[in-house]
Formats: sequence, structure tokens, C-alpha cells
Amino acid sequence: DSRGQAWLERWLGEVTSPGLGALDGLSATERKRLFGQLIDGQSAINLVRIHDALDALRPAGRKVQSSQDEFAQAIARQGSADQKLEVLQSLATKVRVGDAVAARAMSTILGSIGDVSVMNQALRQIDRLTMDAIVAASIDHRSAITVNQLGGNAVRVTVDASRYVKLAEA
Repeated sequence: DSRGQAWLERWLGEVTSPGLGALDGLSATERKRLFGQLIDGQSAINLVRIHDALDALRPAGRKVQSSQDEFAQAIARQGSADQKLEVLQSLATKVRVGDAVAARAMSTILGSIGDVSVMNQALRQIDRLTMDAIVAASIDHRSAITVNQLGGNAVRVTVDASRYVKLAEA
């Protein structure tokens, strides 16, 4: 129901926004606790709805929102094997149409699966192109251009492969 999704987006916007002064949204610790509570007993469909609502709040032009990462980490940390498998299956359809945020969430969730039989189930439901997108999303690339006083430019590129390492180890 679109009204329910709109309400969910508005509510998540309030609890995840930085706010102003005393009207701040939740702290990172509070969001972690909230996301953990939201996962408890929810169907994969509802978990994907929450992920979608967080995606709708992402400012235009940004590839990642920290709340989406935090929610994927909560699923990875606290979700049951069935929840993880169902969420992965739902997010895979988004990855197939180019959703890099969903691919990033999938890399986080896949990297958390420790049970070999569950991992085999997960991998059987992911096609090669989707897996390529997941692997690519598991490596964070950041670059910054600085201009010094003499007019020269310097480019600094950093790579964070920790999500990839967890995925590879799983």
C-alpha cells in the first residue's frame, strides 16, 4: 500500500535525519538498536520495504546512505538464515536493474553467512551478472582532489576492501 510506504518513509526520515540542535534524529547507537528491533520477526518483504524506504530518503546523486548500510549490517548481524536468504532474493532483482545500493547491501549480508549450506543456497539463487555487481559493490573507492596554493592538483584515492574480504571469507 503506497500510503503505508509513504508513512514508513516519513517515519524513517525523522529517526535517521541529523535534525537541528535538540531535535536531532537518533544517534548511530540508537539507530543500531532500532534496526535490530525492526528485524526481529519481520518477513523479508517487510525488511526490503524498510530498505526501500531508506533508499527513497537518499539524497539525489548519492550512491550510499549510511542508514542503508546500517540496516544491511543489522540484517547481517541479527537476521535469521531464512530472512537473509529471502532478503537476498528480493534485492537481487534490484541489482539486476543496476541498483548499486542493493548490491552493497547484498555484499554485507552475504559476508555474514557462516553456515556453508545456507551460503550454498544463497549462491544458487544469484546469477553471475548479479554476483559481479555484488563483488564490485563490496569494494569502496573514494577519491579527493586537492588544490595547493601553487596551483597544482593532487588526487588521493582510497580503497576499503573490508566488505570484500568478509564476502570472500564467507
